[in-house]
Amino acid sequence: MLAPQRDVPVAIGVSGAIATCCYLLPVLAILSAAPPGRVTGVGGFMDAARLVFGIYGDGREPVLTFVAVLFVVALLTQGSAWMIVADRMQAMAAADGRFFSRGLGAFHPRLGTPVRMNLLSGVTATVFMAAAMNLAKGDASAVFGVVLSVAIATLLLSYLAVIPSLLALRLRHREVPRPYQVPFGTRGFTVATLLVYAWIVLGSWVALFPGTLEQLFGLPYGFRAVWGVSRLTFEAFTLGTVVLLLAIAVAGYLTQRMRTRRRDYEREAGPAR
Repeated sequence: MLAPQRDVPVAIGVSGAIATCCYLLPVLAILSAAPPGRVTGVGGFMDAARLVFGIYGDGREPVLTFVAVLFVVALLTQGSAWMIVADRMQAMAAADGRFFSRGLGAFHPRLGTPVRMNLLSGVTATVFMAAAMNLAKGDASAVFGVVLSVAIATLLLSYLAVIPSLLALRLRHREVPRPYQVPFGTRGFTVATLLVYAWIVLGSWVALFPGTLEQLFGLPYGFRAVWGVSRLTFEAFTLGTVVLLLAIAVAGYLTQRMRTRRRDYEREAGPAR
């Protein structure tokens, strides 16, 4: 990267095009190879792969196993990318005095990574995984699906607050110079923000309440067949996780705010006599 103002938008455009192809091309390949009558019965990517790889006969299972390994690696790297971004933002919030203790905002002097927040995220993820394995009654694939849905839901829900904040900053502080600008100025930025926000709302609803839109449009949706658990178990774990995370966030903010107010009060009161 030599000129960020020029190179970053190009990188975003190229990566977006690559990601689009990575999603659409496999779907087109599956639709072109799967029998038309079987497409409606596909419940997920691995189900579709199992259906398409039937053309290999006895060699289907080894190929399917290889694809499953690649799928797990893809989820691992994607989850790691989410964790990198989330940990850095939480560490910055802690360092600015907005989340529990400033000590959580420590960065490694050589690597520049938020070490303490990385460790805290690892412990938190382990606790939630253990809770999922014990609370979500079902096999390993059902537990994995529920945990993955919770992870996606929490990421999307964070954007429900982030995206309106971007638009508010743009409208309230128009005088601030911005190196990256959306075409057509503030109007273009507003349209782009509303479009993205609509997709985020839709994705959040589907992640938290799967199957409800299908019922609204009269489409069949077997919840237990898709998730391996009942809707009550799924919603209890998902919504319970969201409520718990919100409670932790509020507690972290209020804790640091009370500390700040106490320090300000002691500073104004002066030394005790």
